[in-house]
Amino acid sequence: MVISECVGVVSPCAGRVSEVSETINPYAGNTLFSVLIVIDRVWSVKLVFEPGFTDDTSNNPQSDAILINSGEVVEVGDEIGTLMYSENYAHLHYMLMYRGIDVSAYDYSSPSAKATFENIAERSNNTIQYGYDMPNR
Repeated sequence: MVISECVGVVSPCAGRVSEVSETINPYAGNTLFSVLIVIDRVWSVKLVFEPGFTDDTSNNPQSDAILINSGEVVEVGDEIGTLMYSENYAHLHYMLMYRGIDVSAYDYSSPSAKATFENIAERSNNTIQYGYDMPNR
């Protein structure tokens, strides 16, 4: 999801936050801020905040804008934080993980959620990538 202003991010699922981390994007050099929510033994959701900032002065407020900590339990709709806006293609990665492997969230979504994905894709002139093969269990 690409944004044009700061936007609040809420939990898409119930679970336990197992990781809140910062890493450097190997492709663009900017900082990525990740929150991993474990749903059960095999399923988790990873939210990756990518504000596009390349300097520490701007990255510090993004780090502070993530309000959740590792070990906390979250419910659907609980506030996770705010994705800060920058002019460098600020966006959020929503990743559904099966045993640590990224799978297509679209394939596992309700009809209402699929309609939301389709609406976002249409409005942003993008396509939905789906149809991944299910990883070996």
